[in-house]
Amino acid sequence: MDRVLDLAATVGQTVESYVTSSFNASLLYSEHLPTGVFSVITVPDDWEEHPHVMLLAQVRGDHIFILEDTTDRPLYKALLDEHIPREQITLVYQGETVNTPESTL
Repeated sequence: MDRVLDLAATVGQTVESYVTSSFNASLLYSEHLPTGVFSVITVPDDWEEHPHVMLLAQVRGDHIFILEDTTDRPLYKALLDEHIPREQITLVYQGETVNTPESTL
């Protein structure tokens, strides 16, 4: 169980690192630990533009599902830099699938 908690902590810290200053929007980090969901939402300063999900990832068991990534620094590469094996990462937003007991995606 500690390994899963460590994985969730690593994913959360990595996703949160994408929150930087922006000249035309606010970037907001959120997490919901009971479901292992981590996200960064972009809220434009100009209210005529629509907010959007910049990053959305979920940890299920010992696997990471990246549901959305609209960055120029792919989250999966940042996770690889954190020594998470590529086999534990599924890029759902790119159509990847995985057959694990935790997967219903």
